[in-house]
Amino acid sequence: MKANEVIRTILKDTHVSQSTLANRTGLTRQAVYERLKQKSSTSKDPHSLSTAAFVQLVKGLDYKVVLMPASARTPKDSYEVDE
Repeated sequence: MKANEVIRTILKDTHVSQSTLANRTGLTRQAVYERLKQKSSTSKDPHSLSTAAFVQLVKGLDYKVVLMPASARTPKDSYEVDE
């Protein structure tokens, strides 16, 4: 999944609104919306979702970003960003 798709999936799975996420991160709802419509940070698009923005949104959802060996099993209730 792309980074913004992961955030949208977590929002849906946890029943958290963009407004709630905005409050948790100190952003406006519009800023959250704009970040979620952006492409992944690996995109060459200048409007892509940055790693810092992704981490900020993830933390607002009580998740964290972890790097692990590609051969390791992904834990249950986790999400993999591939773009």
